[in-house]
Amino acid sequence: MRNTRPSWCRIGGVLVAVALATSPLSPTFAYAASKVMKSETVHVQTNAEGAVSSVTVEDLLSNDDKADRIDDRSNLTGISATDEDQSFKVNGDGTLTWTTNGKQVGYKGTSSQQPPVSVRVSYTLDGTPAKPSELAGASGHLVMRIDYQNDSVATKTIEGSQREVKTPFLCMTVAMLDSDIFSNVAVTNGKLIDDKGGLAVVGMAMPGLQQSLDLSDEDIDLDIPEYLQIEADVTELALDPIYAVVTPELFGDLSSDDLKFGPDELGEGTDALTDAMNQLIDGASLLDTTVHQIADGSGKVGAGIAEFKEKIAALPSGMQALATGATELRDALGQAKSTADMLAQASAGLAGIDSAAVGIDGAKGALGTADGAVTALQSAAETTLSDAASAARSARDAATSTRDGLETSKEPVATELAEVSDALKALDAVDTSTWTEEQKAALATAKESVAQAQEQLAGIAIAQESLDALSTATTALENAGTGSVGTAAQDAHDRIGEAAAALDTSSQAISGAAGTAEQLSGGLKALSTGLSGAAGGAGALADGLGGLSATAPQVVEGVNALGDGVGQLTSALQATGEGTSALHDGLTAFNDEGINKVIDGLNELDDSFAGISDRLEALRDTASEYDTFSGKLDGQSGSVRFIYKTERIG
Repeated sequence: MRNTRPSWCRIGGVLVAVALATSPLSPTFAYAASKVMKSETVHVQTNAEGAVSSVTVEDLLSNDDKADRIDDRSNLTGISATDEDQSFKVNGDGTLTWTTNGKQVGYKGTSSQQPPVSVRVSYTLDGTPAKPSELAGASGHLVMRIDYQNDSVATKTIEGSQREVKTPFLCMTVAMLDSDIFSNVAVTNGKLIDDKGGLAVVGMAMPGLQQSLDLSDEDIDLDIPEYLQIEADVTELALDPIYAVVTPELFGDLSSDDLKFGPDELGEGTDALTDAMNQLIDGASLLDTTVHQIADGSGKVGAGIAEFKEKIAALPSGMQALATGATELRDALGQAKSTADMLAQASAGLAGIDSAAVGIDGAKGALGTADGAVTALQSAAETTLSDAASAARSARDAATSTRDGLETSKEPVATELAEVSDALKALDAVDTSTWTEEQKAALATAKESVAQAQEQLAGIAIAQESLDALSTATTALENAGTGSVGTAAQDAHDRIGEAAAALDTSSQAISGAAGTAEQLSGGLKALSTGLSGAAGGAGALADGLGGLSATAPQVVEGVNALGDGVGQLTSALQATGEGTSALHDGLTAFNDEGINKVIDGLNELDDSFAGISDRLEALRDTASEYDTFSGKLDGQSGSVRFIYKTERIG
C-alpha cells in the first residue's frame, strides 16, 4: 500500500534544527542581559504555486531581568499571549505594554503584509505546463521548479557611491518524495537523499546575492543559485507540502574583520567562512547523532513496555480468578468451622458412654455374688439349690439388663460418630494448601480419633453366648437334684467366669472410648479455633483481591497508554532523526556546492579585493538591519526567520 501521508515529523525535525542553528538566542549570539531581545518566526502558508494565503507570526520577548512589564511594538492583528496569565494594553502611541509576571513573553498574531521573499512554483508534465489541480493522480514525467524572488532592497554607500543591494537571504528548501510515486529523480541546485525508503530533496538558494555582489566586471565565474528544480517520473502523483526556511542571519553573523578582503586578508576571510560552515556542519552532525541515540533508547523502552503489556493483559482475569478463589476459600473455611463446632458438640456425647461402665461394674458384682454362691454350693451341699438358682437368675438378669443398656447407649453414639466421620470426610474437598501445619495436624488427629472411637465402640458388647451360658446354668440349678449339685455348680462357675471376662473386656473398651472422646473433643475445638482464624484471613484476602481486581483494568489501561505514548515518541524521534540526517547531508552539499564555490571564486580575485570587501560589508549590514517583520521598538535588538509551507497536491 502506498504511503502518501505528510511527513510532518521529518520536516519538523529539519526546520527545528535550522531554527536552532540560525536563532539569535543560541550561544553564537550575545546580547546585554538588561535589554529585551525580540525573536520572530514568520509562518507563511501558500498554495501549491507559491501564492501567499496567510501569514502568522510568533514573537518571543526575552526577560532576563524578570521585569514585571515590557514595552513592545507590533503591527500584528488578533494578538494572543501564549501564557494565559500574561496580558497587554495598547498605548496612545500604538506601542504595547505587556504584564509579564517576571517571565518572558510569547505571543502570536496575523499579518497582512507580504514577506520579503516571494516563492513561485511551476510544473510541467510531459513537457506541458500544468496546474496543481491537474496533477493530482497523474502519471508521466514531471518537472517542478521553485524560484525565489528577493523583494527586500536597501541603499548603501559602496566605494563612495549610493547603490542598491538585496538583503542576503539564505533559502533552504526541503521536499519529501514518496519513493513509490517518484523515480529517476534528478535535482538542480540541491541534493537528493535516500531517506530510508523515502526520498528527501534539500536545496539551497540565495536570491539577489549575485546581483548585489556585481561580479560581472571582475571576470569571476560564480553562479549563486536562485532556484531549485526537481525532475522525476511519477505514478499517480501525490506530493506532500514543500517547506522552506528563509533567514538573513547567516550573513548578519559575520564580523567586519571577516569581510576585509585584500591580498593579506583574503585567506583569513575565506578561512573564517570555512570555519563557520564546518561548525554548522559539525553541529548538525552532533544533533543527528544525539537524536538517533535518543530514538534508539526510546525504542528499547517501547519494546520493554510492549512485552510488559502482553504479560499484564492477563492481570484483570488473573486477579478476578484469585478474588473468586479467595471468596470460595473463605466460604469453605467458614463451612469447615461450622462443621468443626458441630463435631466438638457431638464429641461431648461420646463421654456419656462412660456411664455404661457403671452398669458393667454392677453386672460384675452380681456375677461375683453368683460365683460365690456356686462356690459355697460346691463346698456345702446343704445349701439349697433354690438359693443358687436365685443368685444365678439375678446374675443373668443383671447381665441381660447391662447388655440392653449398652446397646441403647451405643446406638446414638454410633450415629454421632458416623456424622462426625462424614463431616470430616467433607473437609477432604477443602483446599488445605493455605492451612498451617497445626491446622492440618488437628484435622488428621480428629479423623484418627473418630476411627479409633468407632472401633472401640464396636468392641463394647456382652456376647450372647455368655448370656446363654448364664441361662443354661440357671436352668440347670433349677432342675438339678441334690446329687447333681456339684456338676451343675461347676458348670455354672465356668459360665460365670466367661461372662465376667466379657464384662472386663467391655469395661476396658468403654474406658478407652471415653478417653478417645475427650481427646477428640479437644482436637476438634482446636481445629475450630484454627479454622476461624483461617476463615478471617481468607475473608481479608478476598476483600483485598477484590479491590485489586477492580483496579487491574485501570493498571492495564495506564500501561497501554504509556506504551502508545512511547511508541509515538519513538516514531517522532526516528522521523526527526531522518530529518536531521537530511539537514546534515544538505548542509554538506551546500558547503561543497555553494560556499566552496564562493570561496574558490574569491580566491581568483586580483586587484578588486577592496570593492568586493565593501560590497560584502554592505550586505552584512543589510542582513543585520533586517531584524524584524512585524515591528519593534527603536534600539531594541531582534531577529527574524521565515518558514514557508506550500499546499499539498493529491
